[in-house]
Amino acid sequence: MTIYRYSFLLFIVGTMAFLPNSSAQYQWELAKEKDGISVYTSPVSGSSFDASKVSSEIEASLSAVTAIFQDVENFTALFASTQSARLLERSGETYQVHYIVSEAPWPVSDRDGIYTYRFNYQAATKQLTIEQRNKPSYLPEENGMVRIPKCQGTWTFKELGNGRLAVTYIFHAEPGGSVPAWAANLGTVDMPFETMENLKQRIKQTKYQGKSYQFLE
Repeated sequence: MTIYRYSFLLFIVGTMAFLPNSSAQYQWELAKEKDGISVYTSPVSGSSFDASKVSSEIEASLSAVTAIFQDVENFTALFASTQSARLLERSGETYQVHYIVSEAPWPVSDRDGIYTYRFNYQAATKQLTIEQRNKPSYLPEENGMVRIPKCQGTWTFKELGNGRLAVTYIFHAEPGGSVPAWAANLGTVDMPFETMENLKQRIKQTKYQGKSYQFLE
């Protein structure tokens, strides 16, 4: 089993775990910069697991971004190591709950998690924020899996003009179970980088174009 394959435990994303918008409490250190994507890591007070931050620019509209993050069933193509994803609840355009299973290498147990997404648009700053929080008690635990006990993060999309968006994603999670922190922390660079690459490719698909959402008006 490779060290890299442990990385799913920190970057569950279908689970996209998230942090508050302000990252002033973190000491970000640049870990990777390639193809217009920058990945940073930071220790987190009271946790053995590092936080990650990835930033880039994409050609997309805020409506296309909303569409791709509400397409829960296709999270398997967006978030690395996501084995399955399904929508559990949706309220209007700005709130959803989904269930994610993240595949783990043997002999580590697969992880699952229940997450909320809240979409918030600030017209004054032309910025869309998607906040994710986990709700581990929303469903009973499944046999043979470890429920993600703690995970939070934030995606931020800010309009730059000329059809471009500045994207920042900040993430931190506690994977639960018995996983060496030093091994999992090695994955806090490659996994967010891969997810940003996937986002850049998938956002171009026709099915995400031409959507309209009242909360973005």
